[in-house]
Amino acid sequence: MSNSWTALPSVGAPSIRHGHTAVWTGSEMIIWGGAATSNFLNDGAVFNPPLNTWRQTASVGSFSTRRDHSTVWTGTEMIVFGGSTATVSSGMLGDGSSFNPSTAAWTALPALNAPMGRAGHTAVWTGSEMIIWVGFAVPASPALSNDGARFNPTSQTWTAMNISSPPPARYVHSAVWTGSEMIILGGSGSTFPFPDTWSYTLPKTLIMYQRP
Repeated sequence: MSNSWTALPSVGAPSIRHGHTAVWTGSEMIIWGGAATSNFLNDGAVFNPPLNTWRQTASVGSFSTRRDHSTVWTGTEMIVFGGSTATVSSGMLGDGSSFNPSTAAWTALPALNAPMGRAGHTAVWTGSEMIIWVGFAVPASPALSNDGARFNPTSQTWTAMNISSPPPARYVHSAVWTGSEMIILGGSGSTFPFPDTWSYTLPKTLIMYQRP
């Protein structure tokens, strides 16, 4: 029925959680990570809408538990980066891994030139690269980052986004890829939310400007 909500089946569904992520593969939804009260998770589940069924993704072979991380879908894999651990004092995570739902295999991302550990950041997929932007980076100083990096799965390399006059540092903002640029909106600063919108264009014109 149109203009209505329908509850998904509970059989095989992932355990209760928050701070997790979801990606659409073109045929299925993958839920991964997050936290349930004080328990941080490194498992998930895959939902198939035509079959109306869930199947679990085991934590075996996965990497460490986390919440407030980012995920993108490349067309063949889900890439997870960053997030927070159980306590703020232990810092934010600067590692990542790719997951292939066809083989259920996880592959660690390279650490060389990877961005500083962070949570509450955003990630978009350009069609060939993943862009990571800003976030909360305790115990770094300042705690909020206003930097980012691009990851190329084909070459397995990170490239820092060295942008002059970037937007103010922030976290828990939103970001989308339009096909030619990344647009970010809002987010929180150290004491207040931002009402602004910015656009980032690549690869030749590495410019970030405030949209009217």
